[in-house]
Amino acid sequence: MLSSHVFSTNSRTLPESSAIAGSSGGDAEAGADLPELLQLERRVDDPGELAAEATVDEGRLAADVRAVALGTSGRRSGEEALRGPLQGVLGPEPDHIGRGRDLLLLHPLRLRQLHGRRPLYSRGTPAPASRKGFEDRPCEERILCRMRVGVVLDGRRSAAEIAELARLAEAQGLAHVWLSGGARTKDHFVRLALAAAATRRIRLGPVALSPFEMHPVSIGLALLTLDEIAPGRASLVLGAGGDLAATLGLPAKGRVAAVEECIDIVRALASGGEINYAGAHYRVTGLFSPWSRVRMDRLYLGANRPRMLRLAARKADGVMVTDMPLGYLGALLGRVRAELAEARREATPFALSNWFVWNVQDTLAEAERLARRQLGFRLYYIRDVASSIGLSEPEARELQARQPEMIRAIFAGREPWSPAPHVADLLIKHLTLTSDRRGLEHCLERLVEFERAGLSEIALAPHGDPAAAIKLIGTAVIPAIDREGASGVA
Repeated sequence: MLSSHVFSTNSRTLPESSAIAGSSGGDAEAGADLPELLQLERRVDDPGELAAEATVDEGRLAADVRAVALGTSGRRSGEEALRGPLQGVLGPEPDHIGRGRDLLLLHPLRLRQLHGRRPLYSRGTPAPASRKGFEDRPCEERILCRMRVGVVLDGRRSAAEIAELARLAEAQGLAHVWLSGGARTKDHFVRLALAAAATRRIRLGPVALSPFEMHPVSIGLALLTLDEIAPGRASLVLGAGGDLAATLGLPAKGRVAAVEECIDIVRALASGGEINYAGAHYRVTGLFSPWSRVRMDRLYLGANRPRMLRLAARKADGVMVTDMPLGYLGALLGRVRAELAEARREATPFALSNWFVWNVQDTLAEAERLARRQLGFRLYYIRDVASSIGLSEPEARELQARQPEMIRAIFAGREPWSPAPHVADLLIKHLTLTSDRRGLEHCLERLVEFERAGLSEIALAPHGDPAAAIKLIGTAVIPAIDREGASGVA
């Protein structure tokens, strides 16, 4: 039993870290069965400075709809979509998604009928006085209220690609760029520094780093240096596992306690002064921080299970869960809110994010092919969520047992084992946003449901071409979010 922590800076003793007096071993969620966070892939504040609330005259809009003959499919060309009262909804360029293609327009009247809510308003024209009270309406009467939307980029991409994709994501109004980790990834912070230099507002950070692959002092130095380059934008998701850490000898016990110590050390570096820290896993003696009172309120935990969720509620600024379906998410977020109340912390500023696959392709066949090939990455918490998505316990056990070989096959360039068709269909339906472009409305509806469940952010991990995915998110999702009153970059 660990009885105490010594944590001082400039001879000022700080309070013990909320009784880090738990057992240093025997973590219920840090065993060898499953990692604490999905590591091979992997929040989000809105950096956009969008125009004031705007609206359209619904009578004119209905006439416009008939004039351009949207029909039941709601399809018309991008060039047509940029004219009339819908100007601004699909972005500044008629070929925002691709030259020569039709765009699926998420029409305000259709969304209103679909959701039974207020319509999606154009950002292109000022709102008349009769609509000025819209921002005062309850959140549930809008399409999407303030859920911030970010993107997760493959950690194997080059520095130049990451910088260019970050620039594109910022231009499309996304709030955050996350760079995923894993054993086959490259250095996060060097590439994020280049992305920071190429952008002005979007937040940037790695997901998820483990103190078993990088010393907490090194994590803190890298994060705070990135924050110098991109003030108020540097972010971090800490995890308690990782396949990179596993290759270095990931301990079977004490992982949650080690993450807690990592948080303490990063916070101390941000506070400045001399750091002397004595924990069960890490010791720091006579280290002087080169910073003084840096505001670091973008430190998340990648957590899906009770002990890490409790730690996140006590010491982090947010939590990112992984591949959590709607049927399971509500109870999970309810637990986080209960832990926040127990820790006497306000729930409002605490970020609740979900890493979730965005897989919208030109054809449904291509989308399903990509989803099936990468199902192995969706199985880290399959035993936890199985019953909520309609899987039996034997089916979940088989998926868990098969996961290592599925991932190894992908890494080796082979076709991975595939579960029975009905099992694969359930996984794709509940653990991804998979469709062709005609299914965009359904994807948006799922995002609305995620927000209703309690998410304040979502981190969309694209299958396929990331640039095309970012553009599609920018044209189909971002305009559906009511940004009035949403906080910008800190």
